[in-house]
Amino acid sequence: MFLPLSIDIEEPVIRRRRAVVVVYTILLLCTAVHLWLTFQATQVARTDAFYRWGAMRFRFRWWTPITCTFLHGGWGHLLGNMYFLWIYGREVERRFGYVRFTAIYILGAVFSAAAQLLTLSPFSADVPMIGASGAVSAVLGAFLMFWPTSKLRCAFFSIFSFRPIIVVLPAWTVLGLWFSGQLLYSLELVGRNESIAFWAHVAGFVVGAAVATWFGRRQQQQEAQILAAFRAPMTEAWESLLGGRHAEAARTLPLIDDVAIGDMRGSCHFARGLVAIQRGDYAAGAVSLPRAFSQARDYRNGDAALTIYLQMIKHMDAEEIPAAMHRDAGFVAQALRCPDVMLWAFSQALSGGCSEGGETMLRATQAELRRREVALQS
Repeated sequence: MFLPLSIDIEEPVIRRRRAVVVVYTILLLCTAVHLWLTFQATQVARTDAFYRWGAMRFRFRWWTPITCTFLHGGWGHLLGNMYFLWIYGREVERRFGYVRFTAIYILGAVFSAAAQLLTLSPFSADVPMIGASGAVSAVLGAFLMFWPTSKLRCAFFSIFSFRPIIVVLPAWTVLGLWFSGQLLYSLELVGRNESIAFWAHVAGFVVGAAVATWFGRRQQQQEAQILAAFRAPMTEAWESLLGGRHAEAARTLPLIDDVAIGDMRGSCHFARGLVAIQRGDYAAGAVSLPRAFSQARDYRNGDAALTIYLQMIKHMDAEEIPAAMHRDAGFVAQALRCPDVMLWAFSQALSGGCSEGGETMLRATQAELRRREVALQS
């Protein structure tokens, strides 16, 4: 069993800034309902609530596929659903916004309930279906469609060890294994358990993936238009800068939206640094260029990071650049096969007292020097 602990994904700042509203509202409502049913309601009232608001094939009411998602059979049932909603749902809501996320959740609840009720044994037609697992499964399906390669830090529980093993796996592995297990149980290929709505999980997952794909295509077109408008001043600024019109570039750069700056992977700070240096403001340039490098590095844009670093060492004293930044630039240069830059950056990092990664830098330096020595001898 894999229990996700954290998710590492890359998203544009325009999405990361979105507030998470629906996920926390659902968490609050489901918890409040369960607390009331557990500590305030009598056993008769609790049973009546399950039959009144749970989804049943016998005496079906149209609203029950929604209301049943707020009812849970126990603390384990509630905490499991809410935890997975919290882990995956926040990213999905940031990606789609609260309106489309709500649509994914509700459609997942409706279709998962329909699938489960239609596949129930006639002997279970009067048993109420409760829980948010079908709707949460839709959120999982939506997540997988857009971040299949995102890294999930998971706790792996095994029968061979009392302590969980922490592993990092791509989302398609974790969610793919989960979906395969639900499908196998639904088809009764690995056993039978009528107390768990496996068909609801399967249907919810598929519906969530399909709806999210449709929403995603429309949203990508809208966001492309928004980002193009955000980035227009950046394009004008670079055209002015490359054309030698530094004053014009300096007037254009302040017009760039803060959200767009976060999505430009260092290019805005890079342009600001170059303009400042060209106009004699070296203090401002010494602030903007390291910011540009950090942003390009964080977005794993190696070519841009190395280009920015070369401008940094051209216009700044080596001591002004943090030792850790020299180290990171050295690793970028190593990956891009620029050994001269790598050697210089590693030497500055080591002389600056950068201890993290020190052994790796020393080994890389020694290997490059040996390679050069062999090349000279041959």
